[in-house]
Amino acid sequence: MLWGKLAAILAYAAAAALVLGLAHRAVRRLSRAAALTLALLPLAFTGPALLTGRVYSPFDLAYGSDPLRAYRADYGIGDARGIFVDIRGALIPWQKAVRWALGNGDWPLWNPFALCGEPLAGSVQPAPYYPVNAIALLVPLPWALTLTTALQLLLAAVGAFLYLRELGIRESVAAVGAAGWIYSSFLAFWILYPLGATLSLVSSAPSTRTCGITPEG
Repeated sequence: MLWGKLAAILAYAAAAALVLGLAHRAVRRLSRAAALTLALLPLAFTGPALLTGRVYSPFDLAYGSDPLRAYRADYGIGDARGIFVDIRGALIPWQKAVRWALGNGDWPLWNPFALCGEPLAGSVQPAPYYPVNAIALLVPLPWALTLTTALQLLLAAVGAFLYLRELGIRESVAAVGAAGWIYSSFLAFWILYPLGATLSLVSSAPSTRTCGITPEG
């Protein structure tokens, strides 16, 4: 547990430094206060899990029905209810299949665990070559889910902040706007789904001024 916790914390710190450094050098200069704020914003959701070694994921839903229902008390799990069954029943197993392939020295091209098998690398759900998922491979799977969530929220916050700054909004207000975006119920709900990954990058789309396009065309 200690290794997974430390690995997730270090991976997030390193990735946050890289993302913020690239944004500072390649897009727009960030003050230290703005960079620190953006790095800390995702921790409102993931901080308790990241810093205590727990998991930001609906693993407990597996204990809501038999045969695992009888073991809830052994793991301190209460009444396990929720609607994130796709994460627990499909998305997490897909990530495990990626790790199984890599652990056996293979490219993650095929998932042999679903019926007669199915494409793995070409599927949007596991997305093994997506940079956030690739970084998460450095961390054991349970803590990798917390790391993935934190990095997705970080990308969303940085993208929203840079977009608002490009519109001429001062840093403090842009930081509030970034917080509003990543704390929105829609983004927070879908963050561990492929849709959440897409949404977190939408705000990173360059503004029309960056593209050199005027409103007139």
